[in-house]
Amino acid sequence: MKLHARAGDSKPPAPPPPVRMTLWLAMLSSVILYAVVVVVVTPSMEPISLPAAVFPVAAILAGFAGFVAHRRMTEESRRDSAPLHPMELLAWVLDEAVGVIGLVAAILAASPVTFVAYGVVSLVLLLLHRPQS
Repeated sequence: MKLHARAGDSKPPAPPPPVRMTLWLAMLSSVILYAVVVVVVTPSMEPISLPAAVFPVAAILAGFAGFVAHRRMTEESRRDSAPLHPMELLAWVLDEAVGVIGLVAAILAASPVTFVAYGVVSLVLLLLHRPQS
């Protein structure tokens, strides 16, 4: 297995096959960890009022951008055979960002229920964009 690129190679070395699945599973499990954090932290907090539309709009934009990145990755991967496409990683990061936005919204609202929709959407997006064999 080749791990280092030669001086004349234009492409960076490809990560070993389990790296894609490991990265994806780490991002998927982090959303579950956010739910645990919300349940543990929010009962002892006072809510902070913010405009109600800020977090849903941010989550929708992140989710939409994740779909665009995944679609672009799919189109580009037809031309490129890289095992871990940068757009694939970007799509996962944006999918997880929906959960992070929910984490922040739940902590500021001091309500674990606030996280539920964001967490579910984040998990669904990550499952839709899971690595294909």
